[in-house]
Amino acid sequence: MCIRDRRRVHGDVDQTNDEMIDQIEEMKSRQTDMNQADEYMNQMMIPDQTEQNELESELNQIEAELNKENAVSLQQQLNNLTPAMNYNSSKQQNQAKINSQIQSSQSCLLYTSPSPRDRQKSRMPSSA
Repeated sequence: MCIRDRRRVHGDVDQTNDEMIDQIEEMKSRQTDMNQADEYMNQMMIPDQTEQNELESELNQIEAELNKENAVSLQQQLNNLTPAMNYNSSKQQNQAKINSQIQSSQSCLLYTSPSPRDRQKSRMPSSA
């Protein structure tokens, strides 16, 4: 092998080495870009603790307001039902009084036989 061939081979090796170094640098650059993209995605997907606390606080406030509204609504419904419940209670008490009076009056019935006048009226002809 002559010097010229050696230089050519040596030049080819240098060129190949330069190309490989360029490829490695390109790969490092791409890796850096990918790492930055991953970091950005993680930041976008996972809210920071402050934001999460704010969201939880807002959710708790909304739940508290809904509970208050439900309590007021339930109280209004109860207030609307109270007269009906009182009416039913009063009606039941009146029914119990009536039942009690009926029972006491039934136990005190006195049998009376018809009077002689009643017999005479019932025997009179209906055509008279």
